[in-house]
Amino acid sequence: MDGKLGTTGKNTSLVSGGYFGLTKTLNLEWQDVLCRTIDVCQDLSAKDACVAIEREILDPDKRVTETAVGEDGRFTMEAALASPEFEAKDDSISQNSLFLVSGGAKGVTFECIHKLAKDTKCGFILLGRSVYSGKPDPDWAAGITDSAELKKAVMLELKNKGEKPTPKRIDEMIKPVLSDREISSALEKLKAAGAKAEYVSADVTDGSAVMKSIQNAVKEMGEITGIIHGAGVLADKFIEDKTIDDFNAVYSTKIIGLESLLACVQPETLTHVALFSSAAGFFGNEGQSDYAIANDILNKASYKIKALFPNCHVNSFCWGPWDGGMVTPGLKKMFEENGIEVIPIENGTTIFSEEMRMVESFPQILVGSSMLYAQEINEGSLKNHRIKSSIKLLENNFLHDHSIGGHPVLPTVCATSWMADSCEKLYPGYKFLRCQNYKLLKGIVFDGNESEEFVLDILETEKSDNICFNVKITSLDNNGKTNHHYSADIVITNSLPKPEVISDFDLSETDVEDGSVFYENGTLFHGPNFQAIERVLNISDERLTMECRTPDVSVKDQGNFPIGTFNPYAADVQFQSMLIWVRKFMGAGALPSKAADGLHYANVPSGKKFYVTLNITKKSPSSISADIYTHDENGRVYTSVSGAEVTFSKQLNGLFVKAV
Repeated sequence: MDGKLGTTGKNTSLVSGGYFGLTKTLNLEWQDVLCRTIDVCQDLSAKDACVAIEREILDPDKRVTETAVGEDGRFTMEAALASPEFEAKDDSISQNSLFLVSGGAKGVTFECIHKLAKDTKCGFILLGRSVYSGKPDPDWAAGITDSAELKKAVMLELKNKGEKPTPKRIDEMIKPVLSDREISSALEKLKAAGAKAEYVSADVTDGSAVMKSIQNAVKEMGEITGIIHGAGVLADKFIEDKTIDDFNAVYSTKIIGLESLLACVQPETLTHVALFSSAAGFFGNEGQSDYAIANDILNKASYKIKALFPNCHVNSFCWGPWDGGMVTPGLKKMFEENGIEVIPIENGTTIFSEEMRMVESFPQILVGSSMLYAQEINEGSLKNHRIKSSIKLLENNFLHDHSIGGHPVLPTVCATSWMADSCEKLYPGYKFLRCQNYKLLKGIVFDGNESEEFVLDILETEKSDNICFNVKITSLDNNGKTNHHYSADIVITNSLPKPEVISDFDLSETDVEDGSVFYENGTLFHGPNFQAIERVLNISDERLTMECRTPDVSVKDQGNFPIGTFNPYAADVQFQSMLIWVRKFMGAGALPSKAADGLHYANVPSGKKFYVTLNITKKSPSSISADIYTHDENGRVYTSVSGAEVTFSKQLNGLFVKAV
């Protein structure tokens, strides 16, 4: 496409954008197959393209299903939280605006345009496949709303006509009545909201039929100024069970339907385009390969339309599941069990109306929570994995904030994060829970002699609700000798437990010291990206309590260690507490060496104040051990470490220079 996942709008083939939706879904359906779409910029040389493709094939991260490579580097797409504030309103939608809406008389699409009608009083031409008579109910159905009573009435009507009331015939009688009622209700609600509204019947996949059907409505209501494409069809099956008819029904409604709608408008009069895509197109979804393909093409189309018509307001809404629409009670229960939030009607429609009226439009918007959840695994199958990676000083700015004796050193928390994240890569939807038996062996010092390639050997040791691994990080030196850097047992889980709540903590301010003092006087060697301590509240020969706040680490500075399930930049403060205690009571510098058990429940919310409680458990002439808790003011634990150990020596004091 364009080497940037189609986001520049300069791609030559929108249809090829469907491959992204395909591989996202296959990655979920085929758990033992790494599935990924690679968008290679057409300007990239053959040599660079080959290198990039090989790198993607060898990358084991199953969480990544779409990448792009161009002259500016490698790209992938992640969801970023948008501002919750509706700050600006566009006045381009008014009573003079007229939207052509597919699927707009029913379901979620209607709820959205109903809200827009209330807010703007604009007009709508509702397009649907259902034939609409506009007449009152037939006598046999008049006044009957209960489904069981309606069924009895139609059976009696058929018997009076001398017909046999078969299920098929009953459905043929009831379906148009219910459809007429729904369409009539939609029109009445829109008009009650102050909007003009007409319904026309046509199959959105038949462009000529759509064009013909709207002619009278356009003559009466004026030029179409906006498109809302909400029509959709589902035919959920695993890809090996899909038929051509299944695919065509799903695909044509979305893609041919969009072509039909665009053919009905003059580009110069078009002010708004809203496409109803799906989170299935962004994340993939089991059984919905065709739906994901079609919706991801819509996503790419939104960037293309915006590039062609920069003054047009363009949104592709990647909706998560709604509390209504196509979500049955059974599906809703499944979503809840997997931690997927359904979108309340009021919330979703408000987001739609507000986004449509924002001054700045965003071509792709994801609404709802992540659709990724832990898949079922084969509990009896234990595998071994080997992952090779490199860590370069130039690509990891944060390392300069963790220098000892003038040389950057990889922090223990980053080694933990590295191992945990590598395990998460293998099983999307599983989250880091525990690190046991952590040992710092040789560590990694960036003194110019460090290895260019590191190897993670990951051995699965147990599979159930949790998956357990033994992880070792090694490298080869210039003589071919193996360097052992770190080892630990890592546990990932498909359902994080509720956080532990401790009561044995002390927030009294008896020995208050400003946190900046420790970063300036050589007690700590940590630079700004690791400076989380605001105040030491109290300290004794058995305990220390600190008040902290998460450091603001830029994405660029995070490099190969981005904040994910685990935030190493906030977690490092736990070991800093041990260094402060050792300097006060032992007069020495200290470095982490091992930890028996670490539990991680959640990251501290960005910018929020939190506390670290250090309890000394063991002392020796050269080391101490402690239990450490990161928690809120009520004792709710974010992360805990049991049996954390540091070794200390006064010779280290000279290596701990003032952090800047």
